[in-house]
Amino acid sequence: MKNNHEPLFHVVKRDELSRGKGILIRVVAIIVALIICGIITVALTGVNPISVYGTMVTGAFGSVRKTWVTLQNTAILLLIALALTPAFRMKFWNCGGEGQILVGGLASAACMITARGCTAWRSTAGRWKASSRPELLTSWRTPGGECWSR
Repeated sequence: MKNNHEPLFHVVKRDELSRGKGILIRVVAIIVALIICGIITVALTGVNPISVYGTMVTGAFGSVRKTWVTLQNTAILLLIALALTPAFRMKFWNCGGEGQILVGGLASAACMITARGCTAWRSTAGRWKASSRPELLTSWRTPGGECWSR
């Protein structure tokens, strides 16, 4: 008896897809996702999904400060995605990149707070002033992020 396992779905790259058709597929996918999420929102909460979507947009872009925070968070997530791209290309999966960044930042902040007296003195235009030690920041942010990934 021959045991032939065919996958349920076969994914292939299609080069013949036109640009307009590709954009149309993406727009339809976003609209369908909004409709499905709206149905789930009404079923679970009874709230009008249009007002929920409006609140989400206002919360993200309602003021200059909110827009700035949204763009800042977007930039951080894009940089995390950029940093994870080589690992994904090597088929090494890593989930939790944002947590690694946050814990690494927390570890470096804790290092700098606890090591207040560990500063370097440098001369600037004849005056001596204290400066932080960036090598301490680097030396603690990497193990902090690594501990989070385990």
